[in-house]
Amino acid sequence: MRPLSLLLPGAGFILRGDLAVGFALAVPALLALGVLLLSWAIATPGYAWPWAGGALVCYLALVGLAAWWLARCEAVAPVDAAAVRAAFARLAADHLNGHDAQALAAAQELTVLAPHEPGAWRALALAARQAGDLALEKRAAQRAQRIEDR
Repeated sequence: MRPLSLLLPGAGFILRGDLAVGFALAVPALLALGVLLLSWAIATPGYAWPWAGGALVCYLALVGLAAWWLARCEAVAPVDAAAVRAAFARLAADHLNGHDAQALAAAQELTVLAPHEPGAWRALALAARQAGDLALEKRAAQRAQRIEDR
């Protein structure tokens, strides 16, 4: 988890490029901080402190939600190494034998088995280029780059 998410809930998502989730957490957090600071600034006895307490609870709840959500999104499922090796072997054999459609199917299976591995997405990009699917090649290469940039 990024430490910035503890200071401003949603900041980690914004940095990752998940703008919808990031702003959905950051905007209420900024409003809660504004209410908290404003209530401390005016500090009318018996009036401002309940607002400050509510804003603080709201902000801390958003911090907890952001931390939980970010940890859940960054959790990586275990990879079945034997299945990955088998899919890669099929991909390599089909590619070397000129069976582009089968190689593409094996590369897609590889991305299902290891979705968080940039190498799987690079293999899909290469197989897609060989099969003539330039749109899929571009999407797979971009996905591999996003994974590497994390």
